[in-house]
Amino acid sequence: MNWSVRRNCCIDKRSRLFGAFCCLAMAVFIGISAVLPAVATDSKQSGHSISPSKLALIKEVLNLANLDNTIDRMWTACLKKISADLYKLSLRDFIANTTLSAAEQEEKAQEQARKLTENLSGHFKEEYFRLYKEIYIDIYDQFFSQEDLEAMKTFFGTESGRKSKEITPRMIKELVAELKDRVNPRIKSSLRKRLEDMDAARTKEAEESKI
Repeated sequence: MNWSVRRNCCIDKRSRLFGAFCCLAMAVFIGISAVLPAVATDSKQSGHSISPSKLALIKEVLNLANLDNTIDRMWTACLKKISADLYKLSLRDFIANTTLSAAEQEEKAQEQARKLTENLSGHFKEEYFRLYKEIYIDIYDQFFSQEDLEAMKTFFGTESGRKSKEITPRMIKELVAELKDRVNPRIKSSLRKRLEDMDAARTKEAEESKI
């Protein structure tokens, strides 16, 4: 293969990978916009603004509730998924390079995925945090009164409130795992039974149509 052909192939691979990278980055923001309720959008369109005193109180409550930690966990999970997808895309391209050993292909794919993930984090992490905070503030403004927020502030300052902040993430994690273990097999079994019934009904209908 001459230099011109090889160069074009490399450019094509980089272009495809960059395109995939852009799609994954876009998916991050699609996920962000998906969590914004219609009521939040309506309030912004109507020109609604939050009073300075209530805004300060909301920020204080969200700070006491460790919102930054919550968003950071979401961002880390998001990056982990994107990094895995980028690794698969990178590996697919490097496998096409038969001059590399399997170990070299894997090493280069991991390095490329790492660099692209770092690039994504550098460009979008700050925006991701900012957008999520805006969403939380808008939702808290719509659903909680000044009195509600004052009560929440008091609660998070108590021992019970601090304990709630500490154990809630663990509770949610255990709940999700428990639901997955208990519910998923039942759902799969129910779906399998439903599909079998549908197949049986179609077979019966086809046989009856021949009579």
